[in-house]
Amino acid sequence: SPNNYSLIRTADDVTLTAQQVTQGADSKIQADTLTVLTQQGALLAGANSVNTFSAFNALFGDVAFNNASSLLTVTGVDAASSNLTLSQAGDLLVTGLVMSGPQTIATTGKLTVLGDAANSGQLSAFGGQTISAHAIDVVAQDGGSAFIGNDGAGDQVITVAGGGSSAGLDVRTV
Repeated sequence: SPNNYSLIRTADDVTLTAQQVTQGADSKIQADTLTVLTQQGALLAGANSVNTFSAFNALFGDVAFNNASSLLTVTGVDAASSNLTLSQAGDLLVTGLVMSGPQTIATTGKLTVLGDAANSGQLSAFGGQTISAHAIDVVAQDGGSAFIGNDGAGDQVITVAGGGSSAGLDVRTV
């Protein structure tokens, strides 16, 4: 609820299924895995702390998720006609297809896009893509694929703002 404090707290998994989901800034979701299934978007702007996230948005409406954890694994987002905003305080690991309209991906840690024989790791935007991270690794292993891409109109802007020996952009096939 956007005007009331609410808390979902479990060591297990949470699935939110609704036409539209809107979370107030004072609300929190604390869970191992969060799955969001909507038709008209999900705006999850609270102080969330989950380890794994996935979302499916069937029709229209933006998808936004704010999270703070040491590592957030995104196993998939299907929001083909919608804006996607992911904000992560910590490292971000993408192990599945993340597909949307314009994307804004921000992490205070390292962004890793990892593909293997079972899953293709992809950040795939249509209409613009803005990514900021301390470091970025794009890794394809065991015959899989991994990529970051933007199609259609709109700029692709990638900012690596880290310092020290762990900062930078690394693209590997192993």
